[in-house]
Amino acid sequence: MRRLPVEGGRISGVLGPSEHRTFGYNQRVANPELPKPDLSPDPIIERYKVDVDRTLIRENLRKSHEERLLALQGMQAFVDEVRAAGKAARRTR
Repeated sequence: MRRLPVEGGRISGVLGPSEHRTFGYNQRVANPELPKPDLSPDPIIERYKVDVDRTLIRENLRKSHEERLLALQGMQAFVDEVRAAGKAARRTR
């Protein structure tokens, strides 16, 4: 089992409950010399985005939670039917 380093009664590298949301902001305010994070697009992610139909993602995000769950249930029912058909086809050979 890996042990976490402890410094001054706290596990080092772990933020307290009030620090986790504003850690980066507070660090930059306290020390504006810190380098800004690189926000340039990752070429690998950009390559994969070419093959993703984002209209399907947008369409799904427009749905309510209930509509998404109903669509998921419908898809699961379809998968179950295909599996059952595959098993039946293998039995008849």
